[in-house]
Amino acid sequence: MFKINSNILQPVVAAMAKAIKDSGIGERNVYIKNIDLGIVSFYFNSPELSAEKRIPAQVESSFNITISMRELAKKVAGLPNNEEIQFKDVQSKGGSVHYVEMLWGSHGRRSNIFVQTLNENTEFLEVPVLSEKVLWGPNLLSQLVNKFKAFTLKSSSDEAKQSPVLSGIFMSQSQTGQCILRAADRKIMVKYISDYQWVKDDVILDTDHLSGVSNLISTKTDVEVGVSKKSGLVIFQSKDTTCVCRVLSGIYPKTDQLFNYEVKCKYTFDRPELMELCSRVQKITETGTKMVIFENRKNIVFAVVPNVLEQQIGASVEGIKWSFAVNAEKLFDCIKFFEAEDEVTLYLEDPNRPITIGCDESPDIQMAISPYSISGLNADLKEFVSV
Repeated sequence: MFKINSNILQPVVAAMAKAIKDSGIGERNVYIKNIDLGIVSFYFNSPELSAEKRIPAQVESSFNITISMRELAKKVAGLPNNEEIQFKDVQSKGGSVHYVEMLWGSHGRRSNIFVQTLNENTEFLEVPVLSEKVLWGPNLLSQLVNKFKAFTLKSSSDEAKQSPVLSGIFMSQSQTGQCILRAADRKIMVKYISDYQWVKDDVILDTDHLSGVSNLISTKTDVEVGVSKKSGLVIFQSKDTTCVCRVLSGIYPKTDQLFNYEVKCKYTFDRPELMELCSRVQKITETGTKMVIFENRKNIVFAVVPNVLEQQIGASVEGIKWSFAVNAEKLFDCIKFFEAEDEVTLYLEDPNRPITIGCDESPDIQMAISPYSISGLNADLKEFVSV
């Protein structure tokens, strides 16, 4: 069938297995066949995400085989490093079961690992006609996934089943052709005007599926992104990889109206100190609600976890000296988004309404977090904190 170096084969199979796992599409088979002289295609498909990787190999004969992705990943991981591996099609004595033999060795020493093949075929990937496409530079896709994953619902969660669009990132085009990205999980929400381009069509893409795509496409390569409006698909394509991702159906909620900077109270924090606090709260609180209360006492700001922590924190407060309570884990996800910035500001029109988070140095990022509504928080704090 074909020969290939294990150092080329192993990362390809591992990336495909991780993409399938991270995308949440369930167990899949991998279809392997020769494409052109010196090129072998590895492919998996599902209604939500399909992908193909084409890799160089020494093709000895035409073939088309199907193997469980899990089984192939397990067996390929057991191959030695930097060895030429020969794939051979073998058949059991009875002829009812087929295997692929992965054979290696030299100087009279031969070793092999067998992988059972499956009696199944599928149509290979055909890239649909694209209405428009743009070029994204290296790292952009992986950065997008890393930044937005915390702002979306897990697609397998009950909440996502009720509101599927909240498991995805909403992508649209600005008047200048830039990509506007929005995400929200009801607790935190973000709008980001990126420095890369987007097509005219608005789409919502599941973040888990995008995570699978980012596993398959190298961070060092350019990515061509196109939309097939007729079939509701988005195509990501690099030199050796093609991924087809289905668009989520539904209407994305209007979250822009929640961002408000003309407010009665502003808290400005040192960003690294606030991140450290949020990390500490997550470590010292039990699983579940990671609530932290911010209180102004005679112009000194304290962060309070009732009966657990009181920490004075450097912050300036303008306007009404409101206290408020938020989820420390969610707040950490928000302020982490403002990479390399020194300060972040929380804007409060009302301590029981969504709180806008912003940074003067990053006007392209708009963000909000839902507070905890605690009765009497600003009227009488004695039941929560010592004075």
